[in-house]
Amino acid sequence: MNKELLKEYLSGRYQGWSSFLDNVIFPIFGQEDFEDGFEAELLDSQPERRQLAQATGIHSMKQVGKIYVGVEPLQIFDVTVSDRVMMERNRVNIQRLVRTVMDQFSCAFMLFHYEDDTRWDWRFTYCRKSGNKEESTDSKRYTFLLGPGQSCRTATDNFMGLYDKRDSLEIKDIEDAFNVEALSKEFFGKYKAQYEAFVSYMIKPDNGMRQNFIDTDFDHTGMTADKIRDREEKPIRDYVKKLFGRIVFLHFLQKKGWLGVPAGKEWGEGDHNFMLHLFENASEEQKENFLDDILEDLFAKGLDCNRSDRGDLYDTKVEGFRNHRIPYLNGGLFERDNLDEKTVCFPSNYFKDLLTMLSQYNFTIDENDPNDAEVGVDPEMLGRIFENLLEDNKDKGAFYTPKEIVQYMCRESLIAYLQTDQREEDKEPIRQFVTTHDVESLGELKEEIEQKLIEVKICDPAIGSGAFPMGLLRELFLCRSAIELNIVEKAADIKRHIIQNNIYGVDIERGAVEIARLRFWLALIVEEKSPEVLPNLDFKIMQGNSLLEQYKGVDLSTMTENKLKSGQVMTIFDNMLEDYRKKLRDKLAEYYACPAHDKKVQLRRDIVDIVKQQLIEQHIYIDFENLDLSANSQFFLWHTWFHDVFSRPSKEGFDIVIGNPPYISTKGVTIEDKRKYEKEFGFSDDTYNLFTFKGMSLLKDGGSLSYIIPKTFWTTQTKRNMRDLILSNQINYIFDTTNPFDAVMVDTCIIQVVKHSMPKEHLIRFMDGTKDLSNPLIFPPIKQDIYLDTQNSVIFKPTDLNLRIYQLYGHKVKELYEKWWDKIETSRKIAKNQQELEAYRASLKPGDVALLGCLTEGGQGLATANNGKYIAVRRSTKLAKNIISSRPKKLAEAIKKKKVSIPQMANFANENDFLDSLSEKEIATLFDSLKEQYGRDIFDKGYIYKIIEDSELANVDELSEEEKENGIDTSKNYYVPYDKGDKEGNRWYLETPFAIAWSKENVQFLKTNSGKKGEGMPVVRNPQFYFREGFCWIDVNSTYLKARIKSNGVFDVLSMSLFTITELPDWYYVSLINSEFISLYVDNFINNTSHFQINDARQLPVIIPTQEELCDLQRIVQQAIDLKKHSFSPSLNISVEEKKLEEIQCLLNQKVLTLYRI
Repeated sequence: MNKELLKEYLSGRYQGWSSFLDNVIFPIFGQEDFEDGFEAELLDSQPERRQLAQATGIHSMKQVGKIYVGVEPLQIFDVTVSDRVMMERNRVNIQRLVRTVMDQFSCAFMLFHYEDDTRWDWRFTYCRKSGNKEESTDSKRYTFLLGPGQSCRTATDNFMGLYDKRDSLEIKDIEDAFNVEALSKEFFGKYKAQYEAFVSYMIKPDNGMRQNFIDTDFDHTGMTADKIRDREEKPIRDYVKKLFGRIVFLHFLQKKGWLGVPAGKEWGEGDHNFMLHLFENASEEQKENFLDDILEDLFAKGLDCNRSDRGDLYDTKVEGFRNHRIPYLNGGLFERDNLDEKTVCFPSNYFKDLLTMLSQYNFTIDENDPNDAEVGVDPEMLGRIFENLLEDNKDKGAFYTPKEIVQYMCRESLIAYLQTDQREEDKEPIRQFVTTHDVESLGELKEEIEQKLIEVKICDPAIGSGAFPMGLLRELFLCRSAIELNIVEKAADIKRHIIQNNIYGVDIERGAVEIARLRFWLALIVEEKSPEVLPNLDFKIMQGNSLLEQYKGVDLSTMTENKLKSGQVMTIFDNMLEDYRKKLRDKLAEYYACPAHDKKVQLRRDIVDIVKQQLIEQHIYIDFENLDLSANSQFFLWHTWFHDVFSRPSKEGFDIVIGNPPYISTKGVTIEDKRKYEKEFGFSDDTYNLFTFKGMSLLKDGGSLSYIIPKTFWTTQTKRNMRDLILSNQINYIFDTTNPFDAVMVDTCIIQVVKHSMPKEHLIRFMDGTKDLSNPLIFPPIKQDIYLDTQNSVIFKPTDLNLRIYQLYGHKVKELYEKWWDKIETSRKIAKNQQELEAYRASLKPGDVALLGCLTEGGQGLATANNGKYIAVRRSTKLAKNIISSRPKKLAEAIKKKKVSIPQMANFANENDFLDSLSEKEIATLFDSLKEQYGRDIFDKGYIYKIIEDSELANVDELSEEEKENGIDTSKNYYVPYDKGDKEGNRWYLETPFAIAWSKENVQFLKTNSGKKGEGMPVVRNPQFYFREGFCWIDVNSTYLKARIKSNGVFDVLSMSLFTITELPDWYYVSLINSEFISLYVDNFINNTSHFQINDARQLPVIIPTQEELCDLQRIVQQAIDLKKHSFSPSLNISVEEKKLEEIQCLLNQKVLTLYRI
């Protein structure tokens, strides 16, 4: 099988199924197991199938063979399509027909070709039905577009890959060959490389473009030089992104045959590789200034200029394309802005490389869905590109959402909307209709459902690149096309209606808004035979800060309100406001379809003037400082721009709010924004919490919110207000999606909430996709009010074990939490409520349950703010070796960075030799003096460089109370053990390698300066607990929690430490925390984040044990501690010890389960 000959064959006209078998199928799969002799017409076997085929434009469907891949039979079909049908516009109906065939088979190849016109493209499709044959599942269809004018590089490469594996082929190899995701990742990698090359060229200092583009007008406070430079160059990156977006858009357009159409020819007869050919035909002089001389004019004078009076002819100035038709697109994509006015010039090889790379891929203008995809670059790629190139996308919390999740959420939100106010028996037929588009299932509901589809109002308040609105555009279109007749001819009109009347979106990023609009335009273009003027989406998909409808402290949400109360007569003032509202609606509708530039400019002025006049009439006077009221990052006028949504009688608000809101931590929010959010919401928190409150406020009564968000809200204390909000409404379903994103590091879930009070006995559908997202585990429905009967109203996955835990401890622990939490949440409150707590503890008896916070005291420890000065490492520990090896490197770095001069080093070859010549005290003095002279962080923050002998440690048991409280005289050993946490996560026992210099001078400084502002100022927390044995744990919550006995000494802020104040020993709590059960309990009922904090520990339910139970656990704990002590021995057989610890862990787990009666 020759690669070049294969590519030539795939790029040619369709030569019949027999030829395809000879040239492609047999070389890869062989002929030994091939079965033929079928050739029966499948359309004649079922009247319904023939009827659907006629509506689809399919003349014939024949099985022409069968091959075996392993033991799997793979059918081969030849499908003949009418010449009058455009396959790319008829994918929906074709998929329906394919589904009827795939009901009988598990996998198949299908060849789609036209009846007579062999000049048109042809398609090679792989179909596979997932799941068991007994299960009814959607068939998935993956297609290569082949034939003249198509890029067949990927198909050739992938089929050659199959050929290379021909002796050991499996079904998975075929699936990989048709893998759209693999192609998408490959394309993005090459696209990003081209993008970075263009940006790198523009920021070179020698070409002058950087200085012409950079933005220096921003606050530099607290920014490093690299951060400043990066921020300055943002306009350059924005410019290249916009340029690339335009060029990629034109690659979709040229697939329609709308670019470079010869004079006198019809739309569709243009050059399918116009962009590359335009560059190749340009003169050398034109190539050297291709952007300014050719592309900029093509954008402004071609695509953004109405030339209908000239037959749409445009002169590109390039030979071979001097008098060709170019469509006028409108919509704003190619309108010139300030950046376009700047002079930009790239060497010719930049555009040559970019356009050559793009030409290697098939651009399919219709967006793929998870069940029907062409192996090529579809418009969704624009969204993926945007999300992945978004400025600091991690900081902005924006991530690309996989299309399978988008489709699921869109369908479920549409189902919820259509099922609203329907009888119970009608809800399943509605679900069946939305998922299969079988209109017969609706019966008498058909007209009502059609009207609801026409009227629905949908919004994504963080639209990003438009994934969810595009998904709902598709779902609405599929549902309406199933109901309405002659859909192919009306497809563009239906989509225009949906975009104008049903879908709204907002995003703070201008680039996101531009990409989303572009995808909507492509969704229209795919349905059109000839170019139509694109709608203006400036007031449909808008830029703004969705979370704020205020500016400079003034609430702007009320400016369009009708303030009349029932029974009041409308005054002249009210009449004026109503007149303004009507004028605004009319102007917005006129703007949507306006094709003329000058008219659009005037309409925008009129619209802004009307809004400003409304402000004045409402006595709202604000200086907006030239801020664009319809496109800014400060606020968004929800009730103004989308007034048609909020003014619907008895339906004030959206029917559906959907999206993947940003996951920005409250730590990443500026102080100024926090103040704004507190004014708007009454609190400030992670942005997904704010977006949940905002989303619910945007809904009409009975509307549904569907978000994919971090599932940390299930349990964390800071999200209690969010749980209270959603639990006070109706939760339809929760879907644990674990982490479906490539980049984001937090586990997520999908949740759908309906805005009305929770019905009595309401059941939540709960799904778990942690093991298989496409086939989630579905739990029996769970009563929503169960979650109101847990402490802190936590949400847990309804596994059998969790439900058992809830039955035993849910209500009981909630009662304890509500009674005691306000008295134990801090060490100060525990001390304040000491008498009441002592009386409670005295009343406890074996079998009772108490919160750990009622049985212990403690908290965080000391923060020295200067570990190098106070902390040392014991030479007998392995950590000392790390210090000894790192000190020369740290010294060398400091000398280079700060230009440090150390005269005595002149006699030594290097830093190693120099430090080897010094005693430990001399090294400590040297490093201390350098820190004093050059700053605390000269060796990096927190670096520890001192080493002491074990003989220098004080005997803690012999210290007086005075020495413990105020320090030790330096005439004695003054180093004491210092528990600084444990990065390695040792359980049961750890002999700390650290010691702190507990001298009188040091203690005096620490106590005197505790909490003061400034560098190097310490914080002394909970000193009353120093020099007490207790227990502690590492705060990172992994598979198991990791608790251990804490030795007598001082402890660090990172060492979460508690101390028993009952007769129960500290090791008892260690045994519980180290059990698998408590780890599971914490994850499901206290805090499912990656950190186990002290207030999480205080919520733990502790069983008061019998003496027998205590003795059983003591034996286990002592064995574990003995083993851990031995593990620090250099002669240890680690594998043997680990196995013994595993055995002890199993025994402990069983004992604790018995203790808790699980």
